[in-house]
Amino acid sequence: MDRFEVQEQIEQAFSEGLEKDELKKRMFNIYVEYAKFQKITLNTERADIIIEGLIRKKETNGKFYCPCRIVAGNDEEDDPKVCPCIWSMDEINDQGHCHCNLFTKG
Repeated sequence: MDRFEVQEQIEQAFSEGLEKDELKKRMFNIYVEYAKFQKITLNTERADIIIEGLIRKKETNGKFYCPCRIVAGNDEEDDPKVCPCIWSMDEINDQGHCHCNLFTKG
């Protein structure tokens, strides 16, 4: 499972019109699966607040951008910021966690 599959699954869940709590549960489960596949860990202590931020970004900016990154309004510049972002695995390997701390070394 790569980051694009995760993004696709989360967009699919959103398009189903789920209630917010159900969407959050579905996103959490998708991120758990992704973390297992990538042999990293989902930071369950921060997951709820980060998922809330991802939903806010979707509502305000149209995509599930990392809540810790600034959206410029330019798809070419912003698409790499969709969670899990393009930098997350390098950050996990280098720092032990991604920028927003949703994922950590497993």
